[in-house]
Amino acid sequence: MKNRDLISNIIFQSDKEIHNDVKACVLLFLHWIGRELSFPKKVMVCLLDVEELITTKMEAANGSFFAPYDESELSKIKVAVGSFEEDSKEHGAAMVLQNYIYTLAHEIGTL
Repeated sequence: MKNRDLISNIIFQSDKEIHNDVKACVLLFLHWIGRELSFPKKVMVCLLDVEELITTKMEAANGSFFAPYDESELSKIKVAVGSFEEDSKEHGAAMVLQNYIYTLAHEIGTL
């Protein structure tokens, strides 16, 4: 993974194949949420170039949150954004980006 950025206690990573519009939109949201909310512990936000994630419960999902038992490890939020270009053709880029932000906000809500 490349494209690391640190916002408050939020660490951002994305696969290098992720569309620049997706990275820019998510970074804007993370900068905003980092100013609005307190993150007492570091959390890693990962954008993955996959169409869906498989959770620890073996369920398909757009996003996932993992809180490790070992507090020295980082909590991780993963969001599947690999179908951006295909979904944008069908639903429009704005709607797809909105869905990614909604997914990310939902996972942040589980912190």
